[in-house]
Formats: sequence, structure tokens, C-alpha cells
Amino acid sequence: MRSKQQGITTIATAIILSMVALIAYAGFIVIPIYLETAKVDTILDDVKAEHQGKPVNIRSIRNSISKRLNIEAVNGVKGADFFIKQKNRNIQVGVIYQKDVHYMGNLYLLVKYDNMVEFGQ
Repeated sequence: MRSKQQGITTIATAIILSMVALIAYAGFIVIPIYLETAKVDTILDDVKAEHQGKPVNIRSIRNSISKRLNIEAVNGVKGADFFIKQKNRNIQVGVIYQKDVHYMGNLYLLVKYDNMVEFGQ
């Protein structure tokens, strides 16, 4: 009996390939969101570099963020999603948001993003 058993069956191969396809499909859906979060990270770092060590106000930071969102062509995040807080002599600029993306049927993928930079005046 053992000499006739040679390896993986066609059904097992189909199951494995379907699982790999489902994971790859989820990856293709999430990649644009990941690229958008990379752009938001760049925006936060650029705002920090632009205003580091300079006297700034919240309005100038908001204007800078809005301009950079337009330049980077980020559509999923708006300037209002960014928070700006003054803590002692430092300023904290960050963004917290989440996106739910349709996967298939009634299934959705939820992507949460949270990042903050802090810089002094």
C-alpha cells in the first residue's frame, strides 16, 4: 500500500492554491493603503523638518499639511484628520484614522493607522 502513495493529491493542491490566492488578493487590496500611509509618514516628517526650531503657530502647520496632501495626491486622509497639540514648549503633530476596505462578499479588511511626530520650537 505504501508504494502507491506518492505525494499531494489534486484536491490538496487546489486547497493550498486557493488559500494562497485569497492571501494574495488581500495583499493587493491593502498595498494602496500601505502606500498612502507611507506618504502620510513622509508628510509628517517633512512638516517636522520644515518647522523644527522655528516659532510656528497651528495655522501655519495646518496650511503646510494641506499643501503637502495636495502635492502627494493623498485622497484618503484630509487635513482635518491631523491633530496638532502644544505640550509645554513642544508641538505634537499626528494623525489617527482607520479604513475598512471591501474584501469579498460581506467581508471587509480594517486598516488602522496611528503616527505622531513631536518637535520643539
